[in-house]
Amino acid sequence: MGWIRLNCGAVAEAQHFLNRARQMTRKQGFLYWYAVATALHSQTLLVGEGTALKEAAINEAREGAKVFARLGARLVFPSFLVAVARTQAHAGRLADALQQLEDALAMAADPERPQPLDFSEIYRLKGELLAAGLAPHEDVCRWLLKAADCAREFALPRLGRGAQEALARHGCAGE
Repeated sequence: MGWIRLNCGAVAEAQHFLNRARQMTRKQGFLYWYAVATALHSQTLLVGEGTALKEAAINEAREGAKVFARLGARLVFPSFLVAVARTQAHAGRLADALQQLEDALAMAADPERPQPLDFSEIYRLKGELLAAGLAPHEDVCRWLLKAADCAREFALPRLGRGAQEALARHGCAGE
């Protein structure tokens, strides 16, 4: 319920639901769902203003990722590293965010891990971060094109739209 509220822009309701989910799942020992709720709750903190909230968001995102790592949840772990990277980027920690994406990319590329769904979002976010002056325009476009190609290859329309919007936003559509 919290994830739906978050994606619909009802952040205060999402915070309420996700905070409650964190409490209940931790109390009951459902660590996987605790990690999910924690990682998602971290995203709700990004809406607030101030460094303290951004630091809290980063800490929560890391906490959720650590629980996933302890559980050995290899299929979803790269997605939560992306959530940590997104949180760090929002807080202005671009170098840290890029390192998280490198870790996510390495983990997602594990040949024993069959789910390729993370790649498109990893590529898109990396392109977006590099566009902040960390790399030449050609590198930005290369990563964003990889995101669009990956989304198209695996029939992921929502991620494909995000990649296409990023390509247009950064003037890469004609490349």
